[in-house]
Amino acid sequence: MGSQATRQAAQPGGIQYVTDERGRRTAVIISLEQWGGVWEDFLDVLTAEARAGEPRVSWDAVRDSLAEGDDLPG
Repeated sequence: MGSQATRQAAQPGGIQYVTDERGRRTAVIISLEQWGGVWEDFLDVLTAEARAGEPRVSWDAVRDSLAEGDDLPG
């Protein structure tokens, strides 16, 4: 038995679910026309969480590099 996915009928509010052969929801399709603003907020949170462990650069270092025309530090 393969891992075929099927789309269920559109749900009210511009949301569709993709299900596996057992009917379990595996993904969601959202209308960006209706939910684009919320999606951007959600993506911002995911991006911030993914970058949480990255090294930080102080505002002073960024400002100084920009004033000198250098590449950003870090």
